[in-house]
Formats: sequence, structure tokens, C-alpha cells
Amino acid sequence: MDLHHLRYFVAVAERLHFAEAAEFLHVSQPGLSQQIKALEEEVGVLLLKRTKRTVALTEAGKYFLEEAKLTLEHAERAKIVAQKVARGKLGTIRIGYVHSVPFSGLLAKLASVFRKCAAGIHLEFAEVDACSQMARIVEGELDLGFIRLPLENVPPGIAVKTVMVEKMLLALNKDNVLARKKKVASADLRNEQLVLYSRPDGKSALDEHVRASQPFCGEIEPSKQDRSSKIYFAGKVSQTELSAVKRTGAE
Repeated sequence: MDLHHLRYFVAVAERLHFAEAAEFLHVSQPGLSQQIKALEEEVGVLLLKRTKRTVALTEAGKYFLEEAKLTLEHAERAKIVAQKVARGKLGTIRIGYVHSVPFSGLLAKLASVFRKCAAGIHLEFAEVDACSQMARIVEGELDLGFIRLPLENVPPGIAVKTVMVEKMLLALNKDNVLARKKKVASADLRNEQLVLYSRPDGKSALDEHVRASQPFCGEIEPSKQDRSSKIYFAGKVSQTELSAVKRTGAE
């Protein structure tokens, strides 16, 4: 069933006048009459009762009118939805992030911006380690992700961009001598032990920062009771980068 037929029928049914409907539709009156007859033949019932002076809806025509209007509304909505999706104004963006990213406030800011500027976009978040994020982006399961540098073995087709640089802070026991200082230099940490989080592959996201600041730093294997962290000698209060990864060519 052609949407043009439905539009023609609605125009006639709402005006109950072929001449006025033809003028509204910018078509000839004989052509409009032929279109209505073709629609009635397709439906298999009489929709309009015609005399030389009047046009009226049949009982079937009254019900058909309501359904025709709904169909046209749905068709128009479908067109608008498709256009919004094509313009990036509607749809779902699947975002991965490593466990520490929410503490940066970045995800909350991102959600706030999208609520204001693109309310039709649904953001779907998932906590995923950095390596798995890249694999899932390649497979199309994620659209983008937030990780912390350094990042090794970036697959072809993945773009990495720094979106935030944060200061690294040193947490100390209040009884530690260094806790009395306002600033702690890397040299002050020479004989201290640093406890760092580890990635699933056993490497900490801060490995490179620590080793780059103190070439002499050594590694102690984690105890059997706690395989979730590794302890390193020394280190430097530096900065850590928060980066976004996505497929190249993605907006």
C-alpha cells in the first residue's frame, strides 16, 4: 500500500470535498479520484460514498481513516528517527573504562554534557580493563574507551588521544616522617616502598612512571596472600595520563 494513497485519502476524508483536497495536494481532481478508487480496490471495500453533491465516509472508511493517520504518523516518525541517528543525535554509545576512571569525574561530566546537548543519545558504560577494551573496540562491541597510559601493543585501527592529565598523589601513614612535608621529592622516596595497583596482565599502569623517575627501582613479587598488587622500591611524584581509545575514523 503506497503512502501517497493514504495521504490522498486522508486529505479527502478530512475535507469531504475532492476539489478542495486536490487543491491542497496540488494534484488534479480527476487524478485524485483515480487514486482513491485504486486504494479502494486494493483494500477491497468502499471507503467513500459519493454523490454529485456530497462525499461521505462509509463505516469502514471511518475506521480506515484513523488507521491511515496513525500509519502516516509512524512513517514520519521513522524518517525523523533515521535522520537523527545519521546525524549522531540519537542512538547508543557504548563506552568502556578502567576501574579508576570514575574517580576522575570524567564520566560524570561526559554524561552531563550529553544530557544537555544530545538528550537522544544513550550512554552505556562498562568497566573493562585496557587490553579487553581494545579487543572489544576492534570487534565492534564498544565504541570507545577510557584507559590510563602507558598502553602497549595498540592494535591497528585504534586511535589513542590524551583527554586528561592528573597529578599523582602520595598517600602516607600519618606517622611517616614524610607526612610532615608539604612537598615530597623523588629523592625522599628512595628508601620507601610504594604499593601500586596492578593490571590483569600483572603490570601496573604506573610501572613506566616509576621506572622512568628512578632507574634503580626494583620489584618485589607479591605475597601469596595478595596477588592483586605489587610493591616497588622508590618512585617519584609525577603525573598520570587518562586517554580515550577508539577506532580510527570514528567521530
